[in-house]
Amino acid sequence: MTTIREIAQKAGVSAGTVSRILNEDNTLSVAVTTRQRVVQIADELAYNAEKLQTNRKWTKSIAVVTTLSAEQEQVDEYYRKIWRGIYEASEKKGVKVSHIFRLQNLSEPLDVSKFAAVIFVGAIEKYAIHELYLKNPNLVLIDDRLVHVDGVDAVTTDLKEKVFELLNAFWTSGYRDIAFVGGKRESMDLSGHYVSVDDDTRYAAYKSWMQSKHLVPRAVLAGWQTADAVTATNELLNSKEKIDSILVASDPLAVGVLKVLSENEHHIAVASFNDVEIGKYLTPSLTTVHIPAEEIGQTALVQAVERSTNTRNWPTWLVIPSYIVYRETFVK
Repeated sequence: MTTIREIAQKAGVSAGTVSRILNEDNTLSVAVTTRQRVVQIADELAYNAEKLQTNRKWTKSIAVVTTLSAEQEQVDEYYRKIWRGIYEASEKKGVKVSHIFRLQNLSEPLDVSKFAAVIFVGAIEKYAIHELYLKNPNLVLIDDRLVHVDGVDAVTTDLKEKVFELLNAFWTSGYRDIAFVGGKRESMDLSGHYVSVDDDTRYAAYKSWMQSKHLVPRAVLAGWQTADAVTATNELLNSKEKIDSILVASDPLAVGVLKVLSENEHHIAVASFNDVEIGKYLTPSLTTVHIPAEEIGQTALVQAVERSTNTRNWPTWLVIPSYIVYRETFVK
């Protein structure tokens, strides 16, 4: 029987892209010719999605609810990897991710009651989690922090621990004037409105560590775009306070940081998060934390299937470990 992975290999695209095209996901940003090629190859290989579902004894589908727009996902490699993991796991499990609800552009109240399970991606208010749980108790959260809500599954990575590990490495190497560049964490409700702003996990961990060492935090939280990092780095360099190292909340921000440092010929240690592809090709190459985004997506899908098939009736709160990739911007 033809699989999505076989179609993907022949079409030269990812399994996640094939799955979204065959599921008629119009939010996927992909060339018309690519859509046509995937559909044509699926026809040539006699791919039958419904037969695949029946043979694997799956009669219901899974929904994904996200705070991100399609445009935001398209430019964010971290979230693209999460989607890839979800779709590849759905192919292996023989289940269908049939609907994507984007909270930013809902045209009517969110209803997920008819789905076997729901995966939520992004930052959401805790009371909104309870609301979603009442609509569908087979709920899995993917977020940057492990939200403990009774009855609700969650999966994340160990961001706090990796912040401490990087800062301890800075400390061991003699760095004391450590700055931070990042943004704020904005949480949504189920109507798609941003209702609160608080500290990102990485920034909160940075503040905690600096206080434990009796050091003064030097942070600029300008936003999550590369241009925001340029502004933040210029602000740090123009201040009267000495900076010998910078911890950056994400690789796209680190691109802006390194740009400013290069232009001003400052030799400052830099470490970041996400391990996006471009990081290894920067000059100097970027030291970063590899976050297992695909594995997080895969795990969330497995959790959703387990809950919806009564494989278990208790929640799991899982942490998928990340690891540091040391390169030229900071050599341990």
